[in-house]
Amino acid sequence: MPSIVPVAKAITLCDAYVGYSQGKIGLYGLFNAIRPKSGYPYDQSRFCVFTKLANGLGEVSLFVDIRYSATDQLIWTTDVRFVRFPDRTTVLQVAMMIEGCRFEKPGVYTLEMFCDNIWVCDTQIKLH
Repeated sequence: MPSIVPVAKAITLCDAYVGYSQGKIGLYGLFNAIRPKSGYPYDQSRFCVFTKLANGLGEVSLFVDIRYSATDQLIWTTDVRFVRFPDRTTVLQVAMMIEGCRFEKPGVYTLEMFCDNIWVCDTQIKLH
């Protein structure tokens, strides 16, 4: 069966997530900026990228890139994961942990999600 790339509803950044029964998810420590106390380079030890994917079909690969927006330089990419949409009405909640990402300098960084190597959504984070 050929795959159809899903639509991403939004990307949310948070410190942690917890999955509950009946498909509920708790997101904790939502943020869109970081103010490192120790200066740069800054090693953000761990945070979560969360999104809802809809209208896909079949098995779809996904990954997240992080780029320094001023130069479009790639600074981080996640491992490729695979998700499966049994039909077009399925909505998947996807949480990917970013661990060990190093931010060399302050500025705006873009987090881009790709499904089957096609851009589906992005968000920005500002490091002060």
